[in-house]
Amino acid sequence: PTGAAEIAVPVRSELMQSIKSEATRLSRSLLRLIERRQSAMRATTRVFPSPQALLGPMRQRLDLAATGIRPESLKRDIRAKLEKLSGAQARLTSSLSRLSRSGRERLASMTLRLGRASPRRVTALSQLQLNKLTPRLTIAGERALQRKTRDLAAIVGRHALLGHHSVLKRGFALIRTANGELVRAAGDLKSGQQISIEMSDTQKTAIIDGKPGPVRPKSRKAQDSYSETQGKLF
Repeated sequence: PTGAAEIAVPVRSELMQSIKSEATRLSRSLLRLIERRQSAMRATTRVFPSPQALLGPMRQRLDLAATGIRPESLKRDIRAKLEKLSGAQARLTSSLSRLSRSGRERLASMTLRLGRASPRRVTALSQLQLNKLTPRLTIAGERALQRKTRDLAAIVGRHALLGHHSVLKRGFALIRTANGELVRAAGDLKSGQQISIEMSDTQKTAIIDGKPGPVRPKSRKAQDSYSETQGKLF
């Protein structure tokens, strides 16, 4: 068993030696990678110009411009700029004055218009117009009511002339059965049937073939009223 265990479990010293070997290999690989990257960076840096090469032409142009500038020309430029600035300031002041004056005038005009269109003034004008229109509207309403009243009276009169009441006043009568159905012919009635007789001033019931009542002679007044209602042929 001891030999088998020694074969299965590696020796500690051998493991340490293997780890050191792997670490050494890893360090060498990293160093070689770093060296390659540095070489590539140096090669890339050679392609781009140096800062001195970039700033050299600019410094040269600046030196040339500094030697070409004279105090007199600089003063003339400053005076010209000041004159232009003064002219712009004067124009700006004039424009602001015009704008301010126009704004004040517009404000005064709006204030005047608002005063004219104040709620009290509008209310007073509306009340005055209402007072003027009220009598006219009243008269127009009364005329319209009278016209509608006359039209209604004419319609009622025509309805009364065309209705059955005007016919009943001329001596006719309406005969209905007990169920309220209108009797239009004598053949629709049967012996012993109860009927309702509607006249101009009253309504009576009767039985067909019943006992006849006394017959009263027609008075002269009734004949005259009937003749007046019926009218004359000649």
